[in-house]
Amino acid sequence: MSAKRSFSQRAGNSSRSHSTTCQYENQTNSQVHSESRDSKAPDVSNAIQKVLLSKTQARRQRRLAGLQETKYQTETQRPLVCLVFVLPMLLFYEIGSIILGGHSANSTAASSVRSGIDQWFQQILQQFGIGQLVLLPLLTVGVILAWHHRVKDHWKIRPMVLLGSVSRSSFWTQRKPIIAYWKTDDDPAVVFRVRFLHDGKDFSSMGLRSTQDHHRVLCAIHSLQRRGDWHRTLDRPADGIFYAHDLRVRLELTGKGVSAQKTDGGTFSLRAGEHEIAICPADSEFADQKLEWKIDDDDRVVAVEGICYAGEPKRFNFSQLIEMKLGFGLELRQLKDGAKLPLPTLQSRPGKVIARWDVAPTSEAKKDKLTIAVPNGAHNGQ
Repeated sequence: MSAKRSFSQRAGNSSRSHSTTCQYENQTNSQVHSESRDSKAPDVSNAIQKVLLSKTQARRQRRLAGLQETKYQTETQRPLVCLVFVLPMLLFYEIGSIILGGHSANSTAASSVRSGIDQWFQQILQQFGIGQLVLLPLLTVGVILAWHHRVKDHWKIRPMVLLGSVSRSSFWTQRKPIIAYWKTDDDPAVVFRVRFLHDGKDFSSMGLRSTQDHHRVLCAIHSLQRRGDWHRTLDRPADGIFYAHDLRVRLELTGKGVSAQKTDGGTFSLRAGEHEIAICPADSEFADQKLEWKIDDDDRVVAVEGICYAGEPKRFNFSQLIEMKLGFGLELRQLKDGAKLPLPTLQSRPGKVIARWDVAPTSEAKKDKLTIAVPNGAHNGQ
């Protein structure tokens, strides 16, 4: 019995000794692993902090960019800003129509200078016995002011830059498919326009299509059929034949203190005050002739011109679409933001030309490429 008890005691002591040893080894291993984790923790923590900081900075930059875009977009959608944008063109149109067409809305002279939609509205107003010429522009202003009162907007206009474009239009002298203006220290409003000239006059038989993303516009120009020269219909040739010794697209800036210069990468800059119009012309052709882009600098008017044709009077058949590729990109920005821009590309397809401009997106909702298509005389079977 004593021997058995002695053996069991030794076995118990051995078991307790083994258990104590295992516990010590487990404690030692856990301490080693804990020390290893503690040594790695600062590195992991620093890496996590760097990732979170970079994400926070990226979100802050996107938020600031979004605020700037929202501010610009909201400002251009205000009724009072829309009125200020439209009012100069409305006044020039009405005054010119009265001078050239007389005071009567029914006269032949008035119908020859006024647009079709204007005549249509005048006829509707005459049905109610209120066909005075000045009523329609006053009604337009009244509707915008009523909209302004309805949304309870404030009466202040910030000195911001305004840029407007029309998706589809022609270069008839009464139309302004691309227009912008802003205030400088030297001039209350410098004005930017895009024109197409036939022997120095606006040419109605050329059209423009554009797509705009905030302060950027991609434009492509194409020919029009069954149109006139200076007027859309009054001087339209029956056979569609025009003779020209000069055809050119003209991007001009008018005002005090304006300047023009050629920048890197084949781009141009029209400047006034603290802002500029960056012009990025594509590799363009007109009737199998490559365009030459140059600067025309005058005292109060500077321009970038794309020469389509210059020489002896030449016959152009506009009864069918002219084979051409002509496009350019515009960006209205501050001089301090003058980053280098890529040039648009023009690709010919059967019956059309596709213009693309690979530029950085102005917002997350926008794609990074502006694209537009225009009809073309090449491969159209005419």
